Amino acid sequence: MLAKSLRILCFGDSLTAGYSASTYPTLHAYAGALETSLKAAYPQLNISTDVQGFLGDQTECPAFVCPGFLPRIEKLYENTPGYDYAIILGGTNDLHWNRTVDNIFTSIQKVWNIALTNHTKVLALTVPECGDCGNETDVKTLALNSNIINHVASNFYTFNLHDSVPYWNMTAAERSSYWDDGIHWTPKGYDLVGGRIAERMLEMLKANNQTNQTQPTNHGGLGRGNIGSVLNVLLFAIFGHLGLMFS
Repeated sequence: MLAKSLRILCFGDSLTAGYSASTYPTLHAYAGALETSLKAAYPQLNISTDVQGFLGDQTECPAFVCPGFLPRIEKLYENTPGYDYAIILGGTNDLHWNRTVDNIFTSIQKVWNIALTNHTKVLALTVPECGDCGNETDVKTLALNSNIINHVASNFYTFNLHDSVPYWNMTAAERSSYWDDGIHWTPKGYDLVGGRIAERMLEMLKANNQTNQTQPTNHGGLGRGNIGSVLNVLLFAIFGHLGLMFS
């Protein structure tokens, strides 16, 4: 049967919630731009995002400080039917609480594993650059990100958000437009992040052969992608039973 929907969990802290000091308490999650981009590519699919971002949370929290990623995601999977993909971003607050890289990485792996064992494909994001955290935090961020990028598991994918949306490697005008402070983005910045994540998601969907019957829309005319779509429609009409389910 042809897949009809794609359910995506966006899980993390304030960077997932869409916090900006300049617009709070209004939140502007990257999930909005992500969903818009994916729907533009696959208008025939029912694509939804579930934003689960908790301000100030850590992958593992001291008592009475914050809930912690692991208890939150465990409870989430107990109360929901599941997700096709989970985009997980964490570690920023842990680094500010001076946790070691090894401890943070051990904690985030437990979070990934909850999703993976519930048949959800995981897209792990690297920790974004910090504009005013100091050299020690910068070094630890790079070390943690190296662990994330080099982690290997079935149905596990990564995206180097740190390099895709940098802080220092922007012009002053770009930084003012996309960054709210040294840690959080502006609403425009969150839209940029969502668009970049969407590009990675589209790569993953194709790599997982989840687009054989559901080709992305090509807005540039009858290019290769649209020709493929026409061929798929013809094949479906001939064989009737062709289709692919999202796992």
